[in-house]
Amino acid sequence: MNLWFVEKQSLPLFKAQANLNGTFNHKCFSLQAAEKIPYQLTVERAANATTFTVEMQGQRHSTTLKKQPKRIEMLLAAFVENVANGRIDPCDQSPPTLTTKRKQAAEKVPGEHVRKLRTLITNGGFGSLDLGMGRPILIALHRTRSRQGVTAIVGSGEHPMHTQCFTVYGVDSYVFDLVLESIGHLISSNASAEHAA
Repeated sequence: MNLWFVEKQSLPLFKAQANLNGTFNHKCFSLQAAEKIPYQLTVERAANATTFTVEMQGQRHSTTLKKQPKRIEMLLAAFVENVANGRIDPCDQSPPTLTTKRKQAAEKVPGEHVRKLRTLITNGGFGSLDLGMGRPILIALHRTRSRQGVTAIVGSGEHPMHTQCFTVYGVDSYVFDLVLESIGHLISSNASAEHAA
């Protein structure tokens, strides 16, 4: 089965396009297929809600959000990937959530690495996760002293290295979810880099 991913350059476009009205053209890619799937994202902003419609391969799926979350681009990416991979139930009218993306990232990380990651989040430190991609994911976590949380640097690759650096405040389970999501993005970006090569 081909898994389809949103192109990396679409994420900043999603963020900008979520604040506009109009129809925008994008593409999804797969590691196994040479071709890309084109799709259209239509944004209809109203005073109290925004409707996002994805048209792809003769299918049309919509979701309406009453207020726009801070990371709207991640929410839209998860929604588009769910449409592309057939994970949208046509009867389900609930808006998409980031938990879908986190669950997908959790499925990519084996159990022994999950335990290692939880220990790193609890204590801080440096670790390497070999997820069978050819390059390990490197993680450096520093526990913050002023508030409960961590500063994380997550990277993969050799030259140039794909990295993400962020600080998250909150309980360890929330921090774990966001670090897992970051790992999922690195896996996707590595997949898109391999596909481009």
